[in-house]
Amino acid sequence: RGTGNEYVSMLDGTTLPTVSQETGTTFGGSASSVKVIAGTADNTFVKSFNVGDTASYSLSAAIYTNGTLPTTADAELYFDSGTISTTYTSLGNGWYRMKGTLTGAASLKNYGVLVKAGKTVYLDNLSLAAGTALTSTFNIQNTLTGLGQLTVESTTTLNSGMANLQ
Repeated sequence: RGTGNEYVSMLDGTTLPTVSQETGTTFGGSASSVKVIAGTADNTFVKSFNVGDTASYSLSAAIYTNGTLPTTADAELYFDSGTISTTYTSLGNGWYRMKGTLTGAASLKNYGVLVKAGKTVYLDNLSLAAGTALTSTFNIQNTLTGLGQLTVESTTTLNSGMANLQ
C-alpha cells in the first residue's frame, strides 16, 4: 500500500485487499486470526507448497464472516489456480469449517482461500492434511480455575495414548 496509501487503488479502479492480524475475533482460543478485506475484485489468501505426490488431500480452514453461515458468495477454498468444491459446517460462536478435497501435485502449487470481492472474512486454522478425512484440532483453554475446558460435539472417540488422562 505504500507509506501513504498511494497504491490503494490501481489504475483500472481495482482496490487492493487488506490483510491483517486480528486478535479480537479468533477461533478456539488461538491468539489471533487473519482478517481479509477483499478489494473490488476477488482476492486469494494462499501459501505455495509442494506436497510431493498426487495423493488425495483435505484442505480446511475456520472462517467467520458476520456470525451467519458463509457461502460461496463470501469465500471458497482455493487450490492451484481456481476454487475447489467447498462445504461449510458450524463450529459454534459464528465460526464455520470450510472443507474441500483435492488431488495433490508433485510441484509448487497455491493452497488457501479465495475471498470474494467486497467481503470481509476472518480465517483461522488453515490446514492441509493427507487423505480425505478431516483432521480436527481441539483447543483446551485454561479457565484459570485449575481445570482445562474441552467441549466436544457429536459422537467422538478420543484416543490419547495416555492411560492416566482424566
